[in-house]
Amino acid sequence: MISNLLVKYQNSYYICNISSTNELILSPVNPPVNPPVNPPVNPPVVNPPVNPPPVNPPVNPPVSQEWKNNTSYKVNDLVMWEGKMYKCRQAHTSNLAAGWTPAVLSLWILN
Repeated sequence: MISNLLVKYQNSYYICNISSTNELILSPVNPPVNPPVNPPVNPPVVNPPVNPPPVNPPVNPPVSQEWKNNTSYKVNDLVMWEGKMYKCRQAHTSNLAAGWTPAVLSLWILN
């Protein structure tokens, strides 16, 4: 319950009370000589859940496998290479000797 709280609004002072029916009552008053400083009102601290669920979990998360040498890949295939997921841009057969790894941007895009 708020009782006798001094409030300043647009350079005017009011005493703020709440009635027993939860009605807000503002009574104008003369400005005090030394107005008190009301401590800031802080919102309550809400601790987030320890393991919050994903906001929008994917319905079918992408499935990928490790990139392999001498393997046929088709457009949109997903592979993991050096800890990153890549999507195939152009159908091809991987060839480590020729340097056809996911680092080749004409063949793969970072997903």
